[in-house]
Amino acid sequence: MVLPPNGGDTNWADSQLAYESLSPGLRDFVDTLTAVHDGTREFGYYLAQRRGGRGNLWEGEAFTQLTPVEHPVVRVHPESGRKGLFVNPGFTSHIVGVSEHESRGLLDILYAHLTKPEHVVRHRWQPGDVALWDNRSTAHYANRDYGDRHRVMHRITLRGDTPLGPPAAHR
Repeated sequence: MVLPPNGGDTNWADSQLAYESLSPGLRDFVDTLTAVHDGTREFGYYLAQRRGGRGNLWEGEAFTQLTPVEHPVVRVHPESGRKGLFVNPGFTSHIVGVSEHESRGLLDILYAHLTKPEHVVRHRWQPGDVALWDNRSTAHYANRDYGDRHRVMHRITLRGDTPLGPPAAHR
């Protein structure tokens, strides 16, 4: 809706290609992991500010806080059956069942791999652009490189399904 004169691009990482390009041993290992996702780091401030501190409305229900949830580190796409990394720095707080130090190291490896240039496409917005993406197989990042200039986008998020990891038989 409103674009800065420069900056403000959006990057999308192909989480399935990133998963497929991991070494086989690392793929087998991350197939077994679960991570905690917590939207508070990215959206907690906004919820506290919306509607005079009464949160935001979603499908008629008011949300004033976001509850952390556990999801598999590797998600199986319900339609294609392809596996993809299901972690991102904005939401994934830690990996369950390992030390904080190990969790940080593992997540740093996965984030660095997910965001390798060969896994990412960058879009420079133009007036009138529309983009659709599948959060089940991508991770996106809105570049905040436009200083105090104004950037306004309208976004709609559809309710998704429950993320499922690889079958237990393959673990």
